[in-house]
Amino acid sequence: MDEITPEELQDMRDNDDPVIIDVLPHKYFRKQHIPGALNIEGDNLDLAEQLLDKDRPIVVYCMDDQCGASPQAAKNLEAKGFKNVYDLPSGIEGWKEAGYPVQTSV
Repeated sequence: MDEITPEELQDMRDNDDPVIIDVLPHKYFRKQHIPGALNIEGDNLDLAEQLLDKDRPIVVYCMDDQCGASPQAAKNLEAKGFKNVYDLPSGIEGWKEAGYPVQTSV
């Protein structure tokens, strides 16, 4: 697993079409998430194995750099055979601090 910054993620979104996974509980995802992100809570990552191409870049994130859910999710995805897994350690908070937009779900 590699770590990625908000700026690197934005560049990746512009060029590589990664799958972005928010591993936070759905109630947090509904309040704010990176546009286009999927919400797959960390304990439900078996869904990723059924839904996603293991060769496509995957970026996981949680709340902020104090949250341990996304590094654990990245390790779990790699253990399932995903090859291009990235963790956004600054999470949704770092994404917002970098000036990028968030989306809400009603």
